[in-house]
Amino acid sequence: MKFSALFVAIVSVIIAGRTCAQSFSPLKAGDSVTLEILRPQGEAPHFNGHYNLSAKGEIKLPRLEAHIQAAGLSIEELAKKLAETYKAAGIYEEPAFRVSPQTCTCGRGVTLDPIITVGGEVKTPTGNVPLRADMRLYQAIIAAGGFTEFADFQRVKVFRGTKATIYDMRKIAPDGSNNPILKEGDTIHVPQSTAEKPKAPAKADAAKKPLLLKAGDLIVVELKRPAEDADNVSARHSLGPDGSLRLPYLKAPFQAAGLTVAELESRIEAACREAGIYKEPDFQLSTTPRVLEHVPGVVVGGEVKSPRGDVPSRDGMRLFQAIMAAGGFTEFADLRRVKLIRSKKETTYDMRKVAPDDSNNPILQDGDTIHVPQD
Repeated sequence: MKFSALFVAIVSVIIAGRTCAQSFSPLKAGDSVTLEILRPQGEAPHFNGHYNLSAKGEIKLPRLEAHIQAAGLSIEELAKKLAETYKAAGIYEEPAFRVSPQTCTCGRGVTLDPIITVGGEVKTPTGNVPLRADMRLYQAIIAAGGFTEFADFQRVKVFRGTKATIYDMRKIAPDGSNNPILKEGDTIHVPQSTAEKPKAPAKADAAKKPLLLKAGDLIVVELKRPAEDADNVSARHSLGPDGSLRLPYLKAPFQAAGLTVAELESRIEAACREAGIYKEPDFQLSTTPRVLEHVPGVVVGGEVKSPRGDVPSRDGMRLFQAIMAAGGFTEFADLRRVKLIRSKKETTYDMRKVAPDDSNNPILQDGDTIHVPQD
């Protein structure tokens, strides 16, 4: 009995050691960790986040001028070192930290999906779009709901570090070689078109000629039968820059530009029957008003802790406030070259010289995009 109990105890220790071995393994350059401040709790929004060890094995943390040497330490040792450093600097009286490896499956470790930021004139400017392998610019815009009717297809910008590249989406095929592959941390901004909107046709002309769909049009697709699948199919869509429309379950997109709404309805129903998706489908399509309800907002992307494409722009909101609303700067942010994009104009601000409430902290406007580059 004694031998059995001893054997079980030894096996338990071995299993526990293997399960959480990673938590005791020394950190090394390039590792990623999740840092949480447990005390004082009020500092959590400004501190908690994911940090990468540099090539030198260091991490840069809020409110500390010097980098912390983390390589060679276990996560427990790093948590203790952080508490000692912040206390010695007089920043916190009795701080407590928790450190978790992002790749660990035990404890509080998590694995984060890489993301990109998509904002501006897209239907769902959520900011955080999961970056899939070999994801291209066109796919990222579709993942954000596609273009709105106000989008300028000719001046779509991709920010990567300090570089901004402009793409004319009319010349980019969804899977073509000129459709750039994205990288983690990229920010995409779709500006508003400044072109004059075409005037509505006269009533007499409208009576003679049916309305033909064109690239950029907004249409509402409703599945009337089978009704039980309506929630998965019914939605508002925007025709792409090439005039195409992509719907759930159907592999190939429809070339909708040049068709009437009724013609497009018939083609969609026929395609669903031929593909064996529905036996007797009934679709109803309609065009949406050109003027939609709009909630003022700005896009904040790049090296901020919570990149967002839907930061509400309150009256009098300033640049510093918008960055704080997106979680504040990451440890990799270049505070000297923060860009504010408004229509076609870009202005660079050195945030080290911008106080939160000073006159050199610019007031934002609806549709502005803020990009924080990597240092």
